[in-house]
Formats: sequence, C-alpha cells, structure tokens
Amino acid sequence: MAFGTVARMAANPSVLGKIGHFLKGDMPMKQFLLQRLGLDAGIAAFQGFTTPGGLDEKLIAAGTYFALSAGSGLVAGGAARRMGADQLTEGTADMIASFAGGYAAYPAGNALIRAKDSLTGGPGLTAFE
Repeated sequence: MAFGTVARMAANPSVLGKIGHFLKGDMPMKQFLLQRLGLDAGIAAFQGFTTPGGLDEKLIAAGTYFALSAGSGLVAGGAARRMGADQLTEGTADMIASFAGGYAAYPAGNALIRAKDSLTGGPGLTAFE
C-alpha cells in the first residue's frame, strides 16, 4: 500500500516537471548539490548493507543515516551560503555537519529499531544485541 502511494506520487506530472525543472537550472550548483548528497547516499547504502537483521532494520538504518547526515549537511551549507560564504566554505560546513549527523544517526537508528522491535511484539532489541 505504501509503495503504491510513493509510486503514484513519483509518477505525478507535477513531480516529474519539478525534477525536470531542477535538472535544467544552474548546472554547476546542481552538480555540487548532487555530489554532496551522493556521498551521504553512498554511506547510507553501506550502513544499510552492513546492518544485521531483516530488510526493515536495514532500511531504518540507511534511512536514518541519510536523513540525519544529508539534512544536517544541507542546513549547515545553506546557513554558510546565507552568511556570504564561498562554495568551498559551504562544502566544508556541509561535510562537517554531515559527519556530525552521521554519528548522531547510529544511536537514533538503534532507538528506532528497538522501538520497531518492541511494537511488533519482540523484546525491544537490535540485531546486534
């Protein structure tokens, strides 16, 4: 059911138009942004692959890592840009905040996995425990 909702949203013409509009814009800035998010996505995928347990635990670990590392990096980079920083300083702020968000993702992801386990009738443990 949830996958169908996501598929309908992704196939929505307005969403496809926004993606096309994004790709037509300022290409160096888009490449810079995709490069920053690509690193977060790659590490999140590695986090998911190396997490023991089922697919749900892997998706929780990868999603938590990506959300916290990419989110904190984009916020820090945007804040640096608003303060008048150049692209190098913006990228450095993004990288530092992404690492901080990534480290914060480990306990947050474990807490979500424990909550999922206890809500589904388990003892409330991760696959590591």
